[in-house]
Amino acid sequence: MIKIKLLENDTLRKDLEKIHWDWFSERAKTTCSWDKSLTYKDFIKNNIIYATATELNGLTNSQKDDLFDRRLQELIVGPDDIKQKGLNFFYRWIILNGKMQKYPKQKGVALLQDQEDYNKKIDHLKIAFGYDDFCTPKESRGWYKEFKQKYKCDWSAEIFCDKLNIDVCPYCNREYTFLAELFNGLRKRLSEIDHFFPQSIYPYFSCYLYNFIPSCLLCNHGKKEKVKGIVYPYENEFGNRAKFNVKLKNGGTISLPCDTNDVQVQLKLKGSRFVRRKIQKSDKMFCISAIYNEHKTEINDLLRRYYHYGANKSKDLYRLFNFGGIVQNGEIPKYFRDILLGIPLDVGEKQYPLRKFKEDVIEQFDETYKEMKK
Repeated sequence: MIKIKLLENDTLRKDLEKIHWDWFSERAKTTCSWDKSLTYKDFIKNNIIYATATELNGLTNSQKDDLFDRRLQELIVGPDDIKQKGLNFFYRWIILNGKMQKYPKQKGVALLQDQEDYNKKIDHLKIAFGYDDFCTPKESRGWYKEFKQKYKCDWSAEIFCDKLNIDVCPYCNREYTFLAELFNGLRKRLSEIDHFFPQSIYPYFSCYLYNFIPSCLLCNHGKKEKVKGIVYPYENEFGNRAKFNVKLKNGGTISLPCDTNDVQVQLKLKGSRFVRRKIQKSDKMFCISAIYNEHKTEINDLLRRYYHYGANKSKDLYRLFNFGGIVQNGEIPKYFRDILLGIPLDVGEKQYPLRKFKEDVIEQFDETYKEMKK
């Protein structure tokens, strides 16, 4: 898993928070189709718990309205303090509102009226928060025309993903999620939006900016509803705490060349027990190691390249082609080594499919080579 570094980019973060809140607040003025006496904002206020009884005690109606406005903005773009935008923010709201799941319908069994009413309430909450309109903007709607005219911009899930500039799935790091240019000039989003905390259980998080994870189809639909204890991409990633390694299925040490059918991908973990368990749970939920084991072509290519263009051979090739002269301090330039090992050049921190896996395995072989030289 890789990190979405939005919280580390203050300029982009503030821009996205502002436009998302402007979009939401304009839409929230819309009258509910199921109750013409209420706006979406009114319906949300009447149907979620936004403060404790202690917090509300002694407040005037005007003060309660101000408190609700602040809390509603938090539910859409998070609190002002960036340090409070993490997982603890979710849990504070979950303590107040808990799970809000619809009663399941069973064949031949009618729901009680209270259950029907509760299900309608959840459906209406989802409409009021507006996620469907975020995914597919209704440009003909009066509120959206007003938003565009007032703020001189468009806003949608597609624009959000584009500005976030996440080119691969943060969960699996193996599928592209960028916007593709079509022949007719239109753009198609290759990602889906995963709700880290599922909107089917927590409808009040359905339009929260930091609950949106641009992900591939497999990760979005394969992710379970129990997310407690897995890595949250806006806060953390596997990083150096979890390194991909390859080993023989029989437990032996890999010696090149070898048959990739005998090779198994595993995660080598370090850190506290809490950290290791969180990574293990994430790996299991998204089947990361299991799926990586099926990338036989990529594994075979990487192993063969390293075998044929190992340290000594790569130096010989560098001298042969005279790329800038002699080998300095016994090392060849990184770009030349990347060429030989099939690693994209000049990408900086930009992600591409299987980047972490390839870099981790190359590091593993480098360490093995150093040990063999001792």
